[in-house]
Amino acid sequence: AVNYEDAPTSRLVIYQSKLSADFTLDAKIPFAALDVSESEEDARYDRHLLTSCLTFMDTVFSGGSIHVDGGGCEDSLNFIRASGFLSKVSVTNASSDAIDADFSRIDIKDLSVSGAGNDCLDLSAGDYNVAQANLKNCGDKAVSAGERARVAIGVANISNATVGLASKDTSELYVSNMASDESSVP
Repeated sequence: AVNYEDAPTSRLVIYQSKLSADFTLDAKIPFAALDVSESEEDARYDRHLLTSCLTFMDTVFSGGSIHVDGGGCEDSLNFIRASGFLSKVSVTNASSDAIDADFSRIDIKDLSVSGAGNDCLDLSAGDYNVAQANLKNCGDKAVSAGERARVAIGVANISNATVGLASKDTSELYVSNMASDESSVP
């Protein structure tokens, strides 16, 4: 188990790792007020062009769970070229996108987001399978699939999102069972 709590301007990158079923990461990331001298574009990413407070890059999962609370970054949690299976992923109180995944092949049993300033789940250019997704209080989209992503969700419970599901850029988004309330566009 890893507990991570650090300054609002810190970022954590887990790179080229193989994480087992007993892996647990609990991250509490306070919100950071942006320096007014920085341009908004400069504040979106770090010197390595990473946009997330917590990034898993080139990482293989064999179970385990991740919980992130907070995050003043463009993405609270980001998967880049990651693969494998996660038992549980949850994000609460994200200032922008809660979960972002790019060029990954990930299966998640239980995914939950409660509070995102922008998208709750933003998936691009990969293969994603989610058995159960509980997404609430999304500032924009509950689920966004883009750049030829292939997404399958067994059960999606969506509450209080501007857009429930969005698929663009020749992406495929399949949902077997969905419940949505308080969303402008299901």
